[in-house]
Amino acid sequence: MQVRVGSELPVTHKLENGTPQGSIISPLLFLIMINDLPNDITETETTLFADDSCLFKSGRNLDFILHKMQTSLNKLVERCDLNGFKISTEKNSCSSLLTDGITSMVS
Repeated sequence: MQVRVGSELPVTHKLENGTPQGSIISPLLFLIMINDLPNDITETETTLFADDSCLFKSGRNLDFILHKMQTSLNKLVERCDLNGFKISTEKNSCSSLLTDGITSMVS
């Protein structure tokens, strides 16, 4: 990869993974890569919006919910590793919502 600055063409850099940031094709390729994510993550509900995803599970048994969430997160990490995606831990969260004794986990 090279970036021309005026008439200067600096040293070529090898792009190991992905596409250059700001590339026109990057968003399309990203969406193609994650579009079937809900088909692979079956232990929890999965939603996608642009470059965000959400895994969630609801029920009455917290241990069961936590097990299903962990299974889904393990699959997500495996898939990301396989496809060269890096998960930003700073942008992730996990929440527990309690309503009338019913627990749901959101991550």
